[in-house]
Amino acid sequence: MQIEHIILAAMWLFGFLSFILFIPKKNMRTGMLAYLMFQAIIWLCDMPAFEFGLLSAPVREFPKATDLALTINYFFYPVLFSIYYVKKRVNVSIWSRVSYFMVWVSAVTLYDIIIEAYTDLLEYGSLRWYGMWIYIAFLFFMSEVCCNWFFKDKAVFQAEAGNLMRIEWWILVMVYIAATAILFFIPKNKFRLAVLAVLFKQFITFLAGLAVVELGMLKYPIRLFPSISRTSFTYEYYAFPVVCAAFIVWYPNDRSHVLQMSYYAGFASVLTLIEVLIEKYTDLITYIHWEWYITWVSVCLSFYISRLFCIWFFQKANA
Repeated sequence: MQIEHIILAAMWLFGFLSFILFIPKKNMRTGMLAYLMFQAIIWLCDMPAFEFGLLSAPVREFPKATDLALTINYFFYPVLFSIYYVKKRVNVSIWSRVSYFMVWVSAVTLYDIIIEAYTDLLEYGSLRWYGMWIYIAFLFFMSEVCCNWFFKDKAVFQAEAGNLMRIEWWILVMVYIAATAILFFIPKNKFRLAVLAVLFKQFITFLAGLAVVELGMLKYPIRLFPSISRTSFTYEYYAFPVVCAAFIVWYPNDRSHVLQMSYYAGFASVLTLIEVLIEKYTDLITYIHWEWYITWVSVCLSFYISRLFCIWFFQKANA
């Protein structure tokens, strides 16, 4: 076994133990939100960083599915940020807060530099150590701002779109427009619920998407960031999570079980039909060892898990 694989296993073990030991039970929702927020932001930022050669990961978990560093992006650094966010003290001087921030960013950067220097888990391209310090500081700062907004109820979020001339690119543009339009119909009093649903759905779909591509079950011939990710960034990072947020926000909680089951079936059927048509008439997705009913079941299951998580997260919010 390569030393890199031992380090990866150690990151998962240390990460789980750290989250359990350093996140108090009373702050579990805060820690989970910070974790989800950071992993969402680092995925978004690492896509162009890897695309333009600033970083690379020679040894990685899903080499056929993505060029990104899964353990670092998806798990370890988000855990570190969640601990940072939960443990930070609010009622202290500005210098204390700045020092706390600088120490954490410097420690994470030092760890990153050591990993890059002595293993093949990371490799800096045109990036230098001070560039990495600035990058990690940016990730921590943006994640903290977004978490503060979530818990204090301030300002807004937004995404980006793509373009080019093939029909597939126009479809991607329309998907971004439609998904963004959905956000404008989210009631203001349920916007935090929608944000949480999007973040948790990203957490599920990004990993699942990497796994099915790695196993050769699906492929996405035309996609954003084609040189570093073989999954559908548009679908798994943005469109699917936004639709899930709409599903959860307008879920018929007080209606009969028959209507609730029909609600699941309706969402899953529409999404499955759209995917089948896209698979048949475009090059955005190609089924290899996949069938429409697998999509239908996976949509229902992921929506159910996401809704359970949101219920758990908010169940003590009014206590």
